[in-house]
Amino acid sequence: MSVDRLPSGRFRARLTINGGKHAATFATRQEAEQWEILTRAQAITGSLPARVTVGEYAGRWLLGYRTAPRNTRVFHETNVKHIVAALGPFAIARVTPSDITRLVNTLIDSKTPALAERVYRTASALFASAAADGLCPAGSPVRSKRHRPRRQRSEHAVLERAQARQVLLQLAGWQRDTALIQLGLGARYGEIAGLTPYDIDLGRGLVHIRRRYSAHGNTVRATKDHRHRTLDIPQILRSPLERLVREAGEPPPLPELADR
Repeated sequence: MSVDRLPSGRFRARLTINGGKHAATFATRQEAEQWEILTRAQAITGSLPARVTVGEYAGRWLLGYRTAPRNTRVFHETNVKHIVAALGPFAIARVTPSDITRLVNTLIDSKTPALAERVYRTASALFASAAADGLCPAGSPVRSKRHRPRRQRSEHAVLERAQARQVLLQLAGWQRDTALIQLGLGARYGEIAGLTPYDIDLGRGLVHIRRRYSAHGNTVRATKDHRHRTLDIPQILRSPLERLVREAGEPPPLPELADR
């Protein structure tokens, strides 16, 4: 064992046990000597974390997904390739949050933010499993939400007022009414399609968004609690809504809502 004083004033302790090299830095020489005693004791009792590399552990970890659904298995197998390419030779116990941040930033710069986000999710599961197996004494290095990349939304073209008027002039009937409501309320198409006469309070000038229609699954689903909202009806929309409610007649029974 050797203890060296670094230029920063800290002490670096290095120890070789059964051909495996271990090192750590401490504020005082006494802490470094205590670490040496503890490390030797762990080696004798067999509790010293094995020097398993990220590449070795990733191979074993993927075996646990053999019976998983194919899309889950392929998802992790694809992402693990990027993790192993960057951190494969590293001892899994020595990977730090800075290494994860560097991996994520590299993928954002060289690939896409979407890929970086997927790799981050796989890395989180991989290192959480390693920490549970006792291979990461300091815990999983993927433990801070600030590392998670945010997927950048693509820009969407927005109609100017004059363009919106030109579009409305070319519409008629229910299409024009729907366009007016969407422009006036700022609600999504699925939210407008999920409206019933029960949701429109013309007397108070309010629209309650409680459910949404999914064209993909052809289903009506309850809107999540944190997305329930009440919108004010602009004066320009009163006439279309009054006519739509009047033409709808007696409100039909509310459709059964799918929770999942």
